[in-house]
Amino acid sequence: MQDLDSKIEAYLAGELNPEETAEFEKELQHNSELYESVQEQRELRERLEGFRVRQKVANALSENQRSSNWSLSGKSIFIALLMILTFCLWYFTRKQPQAVNTANPVIEKKEPVMPSSPKSQVEPVVEAPEKIEPKPKSTPSKSRLMALAKQFYQPPNTAITRSSGENNSASDIQRAKQAYEDEQYEDCLEILLTLGGSVQPSEVRYLLASTYFTLGNYKKAAEIYTSLESSFIYQYDAGWNLIMCQLAEGKLDKAKELLAALSEDPQAPYKARAQELLVRL
Repeated sequence: MQDLDSKIEAYLAGELNPEETAEFEKELQHNSELYESVQEQRELRERLEGFRVRQKVANALSENQRSSNWSLSGKSIFIALLMILTFCLWYFTRKQPQAVNTANPVIEKKEPVMPSSPKSQVEPVVEAPEKIEPKPKSTPSKSRLMALAKQFYQPPNTAITRSSGENNSASDIQRAKQAYEDEQYEDCLEILLTLGGSVQPSEVRYLLASTYFTLGNYKKAAEIYTSLESSFIYQYDAGWNLIMCQLAEGKLDKAKELLAALSEDPQAPYKARAQELLVRL
């Protein structure tokens, strides 16, 4: 169980290599318990990140509050000292002997000398705590989009079935599948092109589109996937890989639009993967 948790954590952190990621996501697609575990760990990571942000904000506010309290305390002490000094000056001035006029015994009454008002003090400016604005989510680079497209791409099922009396066309299809499994993509493409991809069954066209995708010809792959969206067998897989072609070509807005529609379709088998990919974009 601990190994599984570690693998889920490595997957969410993007630390798995492409082969491990593809294998893990393939299992994720068919294992609902594993998918729920991944979702729980993702939510836990998001909550922890939110807690760290809130803690930073609280610390910043606390620091500014201490500075504000110190400034107000210093101001109060200054005012108190000023009042004491004013009172002392007034008191000692009042105690001075009065001058006597010999010609007129009337004692002149002197008004107490009040100190001139001190110059206005410049009060320290207490800056309001800086509002922490969430950073806008940066747009992924084209290389990042291409890497995600390859990671989430759905490869064809190249399981080879052999039967006696197979014709030349069936034999060529099997050789093409074997070449694809052996990662001899150029050889696979050459064999499939000799078959005439546009008039072949859906299985052959899907394999041809996947070969184009693997070789980086996303435009050609998209054309074939589009023609397979009406196929009964490959409509969902072809539709999903068509989105991956959009992503690999850097058409982020279009890919997001298609993923959003797919994530809201309760019948779509790729709904969970669409939601996950939207989060990573």
